[in-house]
Formats: sequence, structure tokens, C-alpha cells
Amino acid sequence: MSVLKKIFNNINLSDISSVINILKIFGNPTFGIEPPTPIPPPLLLVGAKLRPGMSARNLSKNLISKLEGRGIPMGVDVFGGEDNLFAIAITEIAEEMLDEIRLNGKVDIIIPPGTIQMTAVGANAGGPILVQGANTTISSGNGIIT
Repeated sequence: MSVLKKIFNNINLSDISSVINILKIFGNPTFGIEPPTPIPPPLLLVGAKLRPGMSARNLSKNLISKLEGRGIPMGVDVFGGEDNLFAIAITEIAEEMLDEIRLNGKVDIIIPPGTIQMTAVGANAGGPILVQGANTTISSGNGIIT
């Protein structure tokens, strides 16, 4: 049986997630995923300083809490007082993920030409003018984490 027949025999066209999966296979893999709304530069200027930063402990706490919410036992007494190795593994994975982002992640940003407005003053007595200036507006750019 061909691969296409196998794929189409397992499709339930009454299930939207099945239809989206087929569209992802044959089309754009980002189909159905909306890009995040860009944050306005003034809000980004203030909001970035208010963020606490990433925490492996909080990440693992949230993951464990979600797993418990789905009925997966994560407490210590699950195994008669022994350590829950699965919970320990989640914490280790969270620490390694955040270490990788913090230690090896890189954000490349570009500020398009003309974005930075500069105000400068100078005088000319028949020679070149050296002028220093400063941004008069908030500038933003687009970046990609790699």
C-alpha cells in the first residue's frame, strides 16, 4: 500500500485536528499557528525590566503541577516515601533547557535604517563639523533567537 493511501485511510475528516495535521503535512508547517502580537516599543522598554527572568525551579514546578492536574501522580509518597524519579527528571530537564538557552542562546537584532532619530548641534568656522547626538525617540528592531 502506498504511503498516501496509509495517510488517507487514517484521516477523520469530521475531526478538525486531523484535517489540520494533513494540511501541515502537505502545506505550511505553521498552518493554524498565529504569530504573537508585537509588543509596542514603550511597553517593551518598561516591561522588559519588570520580568523576573527564567527559573528552572518554577518551570519544573509548573510542569509537575500540570501533570498532577492530569492525574499523573508526582508526589513523594507515590512510591512509599522514595524519591519520585520522574519528578527529579523533569527538574533536571528544565534546568538543562534553561541552561542551554541562557548559555548558548543568542538574539540577533537589527534596527532598520532611519529608525533612530538624532538631534545634534554644531558650528562651522569654515571646517568640518563634529557632531554628537542622542536618540530622541524609542527605537525597536526585530530579532531572532538562535
